[in-house]
Amino acid sequence: MNLVLAFEGAHPHRQARITRVDEGSGNLRRAYEEMGSPAYPTVEQIEELKRKCELASPATVSLNAQKQMSIAVPPNGVALVELG
Repeated sequence: MNLVLAFEGAHPHRQARITRVDEGSGNLRRAYEEMGSPAYPTVEQIEELKRKCELASPATVSLNAQKQMSIAVPPNGVALVELG
């Protein structure tokens, strides 16, 4: 889904940081299934799941002159937008 976010008010922000959770970032289910869905994961498997589920670094996006930005959010995805 493509979204256009418009920000109102007298805020001085010109950029936003976007942190995502979707199929490619922070997806515990996918990582668990890729390792075979063990009923009782070992300590090593749990550590591997933690590594594979780390969120990607936030992306920085510039707001346009109308204080708007576009963002694509895939199905079953979530995006956190922080003005900064």
